[in-house]
Amino acid sequence: MHASWFRKPVYNVTSIIAISTLLGSSILTISNPYYWFVILILAILWTIFFLSASLVINSGVYLKSICCGPEEDRKIAITFDDGPDLNTSGILEILAKYNAKASFFLIGEKAEKNWLLVQKIKNANHLVGNHTYNHKPYFPIMGVKKISKNIADTQEALQKITGATPLYFRPPFGVTNPLIANALKKFNLIVIGWSVRSFDTIIKDPEKVLARITTRLRPGSIILLHDTTKNAIQILEGLLLYCEQQNLTPVSLDELIRR
Repeated sequence: MHASWFRKPVYNVTSIIAISTLLGSSILTISNPYYWFVILILAILWTIFFLSASLVINSGVYLKSICCGPEEDRKIAITFDDGPDLNTSGILEILAKYNAKASFFLIGEKAEKNWLLVQKIKNANHLVGNHTYNHKPYFPIMGVKKISKNIADTQEALQKITGATPLYFRPPFGVTNPLIANALKKFNLIVIGWSVRSFDTIIKDPEKVLARITTRLRPGSIILLHDTTKNAIQILEGLLLYCEQQNLTPVSLDELIRR
């Protein structure tokens, strides 16, 4: 997941190509009705392409996202989504124990209710990022105005709590589409993906989660974890011990991707 499919967003171009091929195929069926299956096959292929592009955050079809950093410095970034949560304090303690930095993509609504914990994250010099205001499952299809307001409300909430406007954004579920891309145009936010997905919200055995991470971990990796996972603290400590053994330094995102 290190390289994007495209160097820059290509949604407009691919949409024109898709429409053109489907129109061309439609004209072809006028002269030969038996070619109707061509339209069907092309429609299915284009649907698969655009759906896959939405679900794969590093596709680069709709917007640019950063999913890894340079390899030469032997640095990695550990990121946590969906906080602040009950595990966040324990996570901060483990990070302090190993003198490691992490990045927290926070939900605005939860941040307002746990503002002291957010300040604790900021005061420990961890990175605070935008993960929308309420992380609704239908966020990707809310419409441009509502998506924009959701992001703006989170920016405002986190700015009031920490005194700094977040520079980084991670879309819920890693989903991108034209609606999200258009909504983000008014914000100067850097979109962050990942190169190592832990599946810690699905895999219940912490040892299996840790094994999944470590077998995929490379210098420059961005790891996706969640504050909300029951075994988050255990997984984090195992990961930090592994990093020590492999001479990998966990840093915040701004340090990892700094050029």
